[in-house]
Amino acid sequence: MFEHKVFKRILSDGNVLIFVPSLNFVSIVKEGDMVPDFIESEKPIPQKIINAQNDFYPTGVTILTTNKCNLQCCYCYGSFRPGNFSFLPINLGKKIVDFLIQNAIKIGRKSIRMSYFGGEPTQYWEFLEEINDYAKKMTERYNILFGNSISTNGCITKQQADWLINNIKDIQISIDGFKTIQDRHRDNSFDRCYEIAKYFYSKQKYFNIRATVSSVSVNVLENIVDFFVSEFPKSKIAFEPLSPCGRLSDPEIKDPNIDLFFKKLEKLYCTNNANIKSTLCQFSNSYNENFCGVDQPNFFVTPDGEIVACSRIDNDRVINPFQYGYINNLGQIIIDREKMEFIRAIHVNNIVGCNNCFAKSTCKGGCPSQKLFLFGDGFSQKTLPTEVCKNICDLTEKRLLSKLNYKLSQL
Repeated sequence: MFEHKVFKRILSDGNVLIFVPSLNFVSIVKEGDMVPDFIESEKPIPQKIINAQNDFYPTGVTILTTNKCNLQCCYCYGSFRPGNFSFLPINLGKKIVDFLIQNAIKIGRKSIRMSYFGGEPTQYWEFLEEINDYAKKMTERYNILFGNSISTNGCITKQQADWLINNIKDIQISIDGFKTIQDRHRDNSFDRCYEIAKYFYSKQKYFNIRATVSSVSVNVLENIVDFFVSEFPKSKIAFEPLSPCGRLSDPEIKDPNIDLFFKKLEKLYCTNNANIKSTLCQFSNSYNENFCGVDQPNFFVTPDGEIVACSRIDNDRVINPFQYGYINNLGQIIIDREKMEFIRAIHVNNIVGCNNCFAKSTCKGGCPSQKLFLFGDGFSQKTLPTEVCKNICDLTEKRLLSKLNYKLSQL
């Protein structure tokens, strides 16, 4: 038998909301009733997978192919732009593919996965074509499945779009909303992005949408959702609040009022005709306390060959605190084990203020890079700001009560 932790929250009527996230169990008990701290079950508790200190066998990678971008979005955390850029050498890209395949063979995995990111990855087109073809050839040779994805701003040619349709499994496009919002946020890119997005749909290639929410767009969030649902009905939508770091070229574009953002998010979660999510409040039927995989750690490779667990770092920062290795000129993967162990400790279970919070499995401790920006070097042990925590807890309560009411209505 396994002991599953019981989280409790007193409701406004005095009753107690019971939540056991590892069992996906929700209930309400009357005020004064005894509630145990743990529930026994034959179902095992999902554990965070940590390799032994000397083991490092990732089978998936996110490659930041270049820091070049064809847009200058007003809020870009990396201040990416058309000039002053670097590219990951193609020969190192092939070494990464070899590394993933070798790892898959060592640990008995039947697949590898590559994600292309930037900058704007389509600005390094020869890398995409050559590395993707190489990965296909090598995985076929070793009878390993090959999965891939790309995050793009959508400002590409139809010829490039056709290649993505035929060669990339999962596509995410950054679209912040309808024309007035998109053009203001993302360098007057609406017409180009919209044309390609509709072209994907005409070819039945459905993509996910990643939308940044600012102090301007939060006021019309419902209208933005209506636009997305009308134009791209099969797309999943991820709304993320603007993080005030990097380039903020428009003085009127700031991070959104957090209370208003959550108020809007609550309404949107109740909308049945849109598939909406946000990393600030992660609801899932499967138990998981990892915010984004930083603590695994993620295997990201920058254009300069650095190995990092998180890439969302302002370019003005000289040292990326999430860096734990690099690829040398010979293509060898060099890992700093001490730094890796520090990064692996960045987890919600190591934040004292989060240990007994019933929304722990919803916020998962929050975005590490955002907390780095807010708190500096002591970020890993900090809880989110009080107003954010309150909103997450309130929204989690409402979602759980809604889930419970739905189950009761089915009886």
